[in-house]
Amino acid sequence: MFSLNVISKEENKSKNAIADLKGYGLSITNKPDIVLCLGDFGTLFRAENKFPAIPKVLIKDQEICKNEEDEKFKKIIEKIIEKKYKINEYPKLEADNLVGMNDIIIRNRDPGTALKFTVKIDNRYIIRELIGDGIVIATPFGATGYFNSITRKKFSKGFGIAFNNPIKRAKPVYAGTESTISLAVNDGIALVCADNCKDIIELSSGKSISIKRNDKNAKIIALK
Repeated sequence: MFSLNVISKEENKSKNAIADLKGYGLSITNKPDIVLCLGDFGTLFRAENKFPAIPKVLIKDQEICKNEEDEKFKKIIEKIIEKKYKINEYPKLEADNLVGMNDIIIRNRDPGTALKFTVKIDNRYIIRELIGDGIVIATPFGATGYFNSITRKKFSKGFGIAFNNPIKRAKPVYAGTESTISLAVNDGIALVCADNCKDIIELSSGKSISIKRNDKNAKIIALK
């Protein structure tokens, strides 16, 4: 029998879920085969950060069991036990010590002051100098999130670069999954973050950072 772990933003939901899982004879360990994420996408991102590359099931708030008799939760667990699922893999991004399943965001530290920055893909200039709030580099998993809210576009392969609130219009740019994307700050101070991670990198004028594919894919379980 395989082992699991449970990640939730609410302790009571975790306890209820763990009790149900033990009722099925499933073990809860810190080296799980599958991780149950009870909540929203923020919970999923936290779980991926704690258990990278371990297959995960996202069970949204409205599906989470309120008691041991919850039929939806039972059906989800039974499908996992019966292996009625497939695993979809998604590339992730990294920038120094930050890893993003959704995106890497680089933006102005001071909301009242724009950034001047240069963007390259594989050492090739894409934007020599742009003035704006920054950029969002998204994975296909994150293509419907912040990237879409800026560009109103989606994509399914490679990585997408959206230019956030630029003075001069700039269409989104796309890069292959093996490409390296770099941003250099020409003037201003930028903050670099990933998903909902609390760690932030600060880039001062003259500094740069490279963003590339992480060596571990995110694995999301889709129930049949």
